[in-house]
Amino acid sequence: MANTLNYLDYNLETREETPFLGHVAQPGTGAPGRTGANKVDQLLSAIGDDDRLKVDHRNFNTYPWCAVCRLRLVAQNGAEYIGTGWLAYSRLVITAAHNLFNPDALGGYAKAISVRPGCMDGKDLVPPLTAQRILVTDQWRSRQRPEDDIGGIVLPKAIDNLGWFAYDVSGAHARQGDRVTICGYPQDSPEHPMQHSEAIVKIDPGSLWYKVDTMPGQSGAPIWMDIPGSEMKMVVGIHTNDETLAPSQLGEVNRGTRISSRVAELITRWARSI
Repeated sequence: MANTLNYLDYNLETREETPFLGHVAQPGTGAPGRTGANKVDQLLSAIGDDDRLKVDHRNFNTYPWCAVCRLRLVAQNGAEYIGTGWLAYSRLVITAAHNLFNPDALGGYAKAISVRPGCMDGKDLVPPLTAQRILVTDQWRSRQRPEDDIGGIVLPKAIDNLGWFAYDVSGAHARQGDRVTICGYPQDSPEHPMQHSEAIVKIDPGSLWYKVDTMPGQSGAPIWMDIPGSEMKMVVGIHTNDETLAPSQLGEVNRGTRISSRVAELITRWARSI
């Protein structure tokens, strides 16, 4: 089938990599934000003035904020980075693939990953979880193309008390001009999530372009829209970014991997596989 590819299931305990046949995602690029001053990720940025806001501490245990995850990523050489992910199912966290497999920043696959859903100012809703497995597409593993920048983290046990995000299974929910929100854990606020909302300015088959302010560490964060008449939030993209890919007529923008129908199918296959 033309639209299928191998995705790879990497076991963090045994270091074994197992291929599976899955459907292609059309997902962005960059490098994870690093803890400390060393330059790693310079692609995630505020657009003009920085209008990000800290999530109110009173919402510590409230959906959707509690379904956003802080990631501590350990490289093969022991360096530590910050990333963001989001709960798509009780044992599945979705993030950017470059947070999981990155030849430059991580030395290949991450050596270890700690996942903290909804943590805020040193407080945790559940004890930090050590990732069990990593899921990336074979295309990302071999070529690190922006359109393949989607990854999954398999947790060792289910988290059933926090809720998880809906995601756009049709790939047709987002429209140019729609307002979206990004929430994640940036380097400049690593223990307290920050969020900002702005409009989508362009939609490509594999990309969303928007004026939402972000900073290093928010890579992998959910790009969500409200669902009319529901408290659920629908994720329409994964914040990944590579401003070098931006069409010049858009000016200064940030970028995310669009959840197309093929990306949604891939996420669903991952959720069913665990």
